[in-house]
Amino acid sequence: MISFFTRFEWKKHGLFVGGLFLSVYFSYHLLQGPRSILYLQELEGRNIVLEEEVSRLTEERGRQEQRVAMLRPGAMNVDLLEERMRVMLGYVGPDEVIVKE
Repeated sequence: MISFFTRFEWKKHGLFVGGLFLSVYFSYHLLQGPRSILYLQELEGRNIVLEEEVSRLTEERGRQEQRVAMLRPGAMNVDLLEERMRVMLGYVGPDEVIVKE
């Protein structure tokens, strides 16, 4: 019985075989590896999560900057100052009662 490889004319079909190997090689790397489609989709998912976190942190920073602006001289908010004084110094008013559990 004659083997396929002995009958196969490599000179005649070499370009086809080379093209086939190249297409398999590039198809594999299109689906696997650090520059693949699947990795790109994973990065896009991470990007969405990180964009949401950035927007949340931007909003939080805006709130904190607003609170700091209310504590500056000339624009001082007395209620905010009193709240911070109670939290940081443990201040209790003379007409208040402390109940401990």
